Amino acid sequence: MEWREIKGTEDINELLTNFGYFHDSCLKEMIMWSGFHVNEETMTFGDGLPNNVRILFQGHYKETSAIELLFEGVEELHLGNAGFIYDVTFTYQDGMFFWADLYGVKRNDNRKDVTWIASKNIKWRDVSRWMGDTRRYGELGSS
Repeated sequence: MEWREIKGTEDINELLTNFGYFHDSCLKEMIMWSGFHVNEETMTFGDGLPNNVRILFQGHYKETSAIELLFEGVEELHLGNAGFIYDVTFTYQDGMFFWADLYGVKRNDNRKDVTWIASKNIKWRDVSRWMGDTRRYGELGSS
């Protein structure tokens, strides 16, 4: 499960082709973390890309049925009411990647039914063996 870096429009189109343009897919899980942490004496600011998000998508596309996107250097994230995805917006412009779970969405669209994310870097990998309802980003419960 090797990560593949998306560098621009050509790589975006390759991913869209590999995952059937996200048609009939869903956002199954999402995890966010920052480069910040606090210890007894100080706060650490991380590696310069403080906000990161991993998202697991599952779909009905036969060749690649599940993928993970890793967004690094996230500048904005809007979480809407996640559901089935029929078509997405996925662009690269002015040094920023923009992904949304609805076609034609623009940055700063705050409708409750739209999830979108803007980041400096994106990587993806095929995780087709991760189909089903098993949680991949940790279990709920007490620790």
